[in-house]
Amino acid sequence: MISGRQALGSIEQAVKAEADQVEALESGLETLQAQAAELDRADLADFRELARMRLEDISRDEIVGKLDKAELAARKLIDKRDAERAGVREQIDMLGKRTKALGEERDGKIGEVEAIRKRLDEAEAATRAWLEQDAEFAAAAEAAQASDIQAANAEDKAAQSEADLDAKRSAYEDSLLFTYLWDRSFGTPEYSAMAPIRTLDGWVAGLIGYADARANYGRLTDIPKRLRNHATQVAAVAEEADAAVEALWQTARKTDGLDKIDAELEAAEAAVATLDDDLQAVQSKQWDALKTKGQFGAGEDEHSKAAVDLLDAELRKTKIDALLQEAQETLREDDDVVVSRIITRQDSRAELAETRDELRETLDRHMERLGDLRGLHTDFRKANFQKSNSSFRDGAMLALLLQNFLNGSVSRDRLMRELARQQRFHASRPKARMRPRRSPSSGFGRGFGGGGGFSTGGSFGGGGFKTGGGF
Repeated sequence: MISGRQALGSIEQAVKAEADQVEALESGLETLQAQAAELDRADLADFRELARMRLEDISRDEIVGKLDKAELAARKLIDKRDAERAGVREQIDMLGKRTKALGEERDGKIGEVEAIRKRLDEAEAATRAWLEQDAEFAAAAEAAQASDIQAANAEDKAAQSEADLDAKRSAYEDSLLFTYLWDRSFGTPEYSAMAPIRTLDGWVAGLIGYADARANYGRLTDIPKRLRNHATQVAAVAEEADAAVEALWQTARKTDGLDKIDAELEAAEAAVATLDDDLQAVQSKQWDALKTKGQFGAGEDEHSKAAVDLLDAELRKTKIDALLQEAQETLREDDDVVVSRIITRQDSRAELAETRDELRETLDRHMERLGDLRGLHTDFRKANFQKSNSSFRDGAMLALLLQNFLNGSVSRDRLMRELARQQRFHASRPKARMRPRRSPSSGFGRGFGGGGGFSTGGSFGGGGFKTGGGF
């Protein structure tokens, strides 16, 4: 068994590990982006060199000037991007420090909660010890236990009789002749009919053995009602007896000052809850900042995209293809060297793009997983599973479920359902307050009316109640 706080700690550790993975992948993307930018700058320098070698002065100066202007504009955009990215990094660092400080403060408060709860447990044990020796409490506890047993037996009998009714009623209610006479209240003072109809009804009643069937069906439907009413009354008495024991327990707790410790615990838990909320708010801001930082790393921010579009547009307008074609067709070695560098960088750029796409796909998966973990963290806290009186039966199972959630084989909804099934809130009560296990009633519910059942095509109570025949 592990505590709710330990379970929450496991989730938070998983969140941190996933956030570290995201940060590492984003750093890798930023490195690739910087390498691609360096290739672009080198290409621009070589295109200028080719222009100087191959073109006339006017055309050369025009192209070089346009490239210089485009590079300068792109550089300004990149500078803006770098400034904003630096601001986001600074924000992430600040939020990280705030998260760490809040986490440490919360851990300290959790320690206080655990210390108070331990003190409360010890105080309750002491109160329990003398209360269970108290004559008034012992009598009340004994009466409550007896009432609980009586209520359990009454509930069992009522449930058994209702089950018998469900199993046997169809044999009566499926008979049109029986239900016809039953609905007309035949055989009771409420029955009323003209003489010919009365004669025919009497003939039908004799044909199907209605007199015995009516008596047995009446018992079959009436006994469950009476037993259910009795079970309800006995349960109310048991609740009153339990309430009397609870009242003595609460009085004893107050006498020993446990209510003051309750107030301390409530205040400490409220402080932890406030810190949890603060931490959640800061982590939400961290999440937004991480997503923004990821856009910078992948070159998906507005400034990076604008710079790339600007350079691409300018290069398309110049005679770059013609420069390369002409340089490759000449016998000059100096321009061949420049062309070779450009071609080599094209290969490098393709490799960078492939690596970047793979890294981006991996980052997207980890970002999605991090989002799921943050959602799980929120769901966990909304369910109050982190409370100091919360625990989970199987810590190993919880760890396995969390691992399966991380690898995608268990959904968040299913994980929360499993957590709810494993989780328990613990309330303090004296031992004598515990309700007994319900025991099934003995020898009850073997049937009604003595000799057997009413079935189609058979007989009831030896009286020849048959569902067939004509009217």
